[in-house]
Amino acid sequence: MARKGKGRRQPKAQQHDFGVADFIFPGERASYWGGVAGVAAVYLLLAAISYGVFRDSEGNKLWYVPVAVLAWPLLAILICNLLASRDRVQQLRRLGRQAKVAANNHPELHRALLRQAGLLGLSTPPDVYVVSDEQPVVYCLPSGPGTIIISQALRERLSTEEVEALLARELTHIRSRHVRLELAMVFIRNSHPVLKIIFLPVLLMMLFARSWIDLIEFTADRGALLLTLRPAVVNSAIVKHAVISDPNAGITQEELEAFIRSSADIQTDAAQLERHFRVGQFISSQPNLRERIEALTAFPHSPQGQQAVARMARLQGVSPASIALVKPGQPGEIVQVEEDELGDTIPEP
Repeated sequence: MARKGKGRRQPKAQQHDFGVADFIFPGERASYWGGVAGVAAVYLLLAAISYGVFRDSEGNKLWYVPVAVLAWPLLAILICNLLASRDRVQQLRRLGRQAKVAANNHPELHRALLRQAGLLGLSTPPDVYVVSDEQPVVYCLPSGPGTIIISQALRERLSTEEVEALLARELTHIRSRHVRLELAMVFIRNSHPVLKIIFLPVLLMMLFARSWIDLIEFTADRGALLLTLRPAVVNSAIVKHAVISDPNAGITQEELEAFIRSSADIQTDAAQLERHFRVGQFISSQPNLRERIEALTAFPHSPQGQQAVARMARLQGVSPASIALVKPGQPGEIVQVEEDELGDTIPEP
């Protein structure tokens, strides 16, 4: 006899043919666990030393001292998170619910959030807030299911599709569990030397896992590509965000839009040739930006990428053959693709 009030059990959001393994960048996990192993070795040694050195007045060993030493790496990350996010958390409390993305105030962004979170298997979507910062920012905080901050300045300077691509990147960070460690690392990197000493475990993690904080950006790019299935939009969002975030870029919004949208031959169009040179110089001057663009362009053509795109296409109910791609090495790597231009396609698995 069925229990009263119980309906058919719904499958969990995570129970689908798609996961972090589909988009994680090679070397990310090895870098992370290498850092963890390095920090663990240092603090195991310190714990062993403290266990032999510290005693009470009666000569008994103080067992809680090595326990505290072993717990400090995790506590250091949590405290750094609190220090790094406290001002923003206080701001969100002052703003209240009107800043939180919902169906009644930001319907398009809310729909994109629910769709992308469901595709990633996040059972509870993170909270997304649109704030009136003058800087074009988008980033995560590690509270609850995750909190994503998007500034109004960013939304005003990017298209709806590009904002959704950057939202997908942040959701990928949350799904991949990058947020706490990344926030702690960024905080320590920009902090006073005294804090670097106090929160030594985070500093050591930065040294032992030196490449991790760069590799997670490649992973987030891949996740955004798969969630949007529009590689050109993701590439343009990444480049435009880098340009508008740098006050010394020397590239106007109009010039950047003209560069991305123009289909003119740079051999015959002097204006486009100059834009191509200036944007290319800027991209080369930014750490890892050119490498990220090239890696993102190549990913859908790799065996891992082809399988991941095919899985995501099935989840979204579209044909893999309808996804427009850019060939690796083409000069139009960040040029928008028209809806009816299919270009290269991903074969059915």
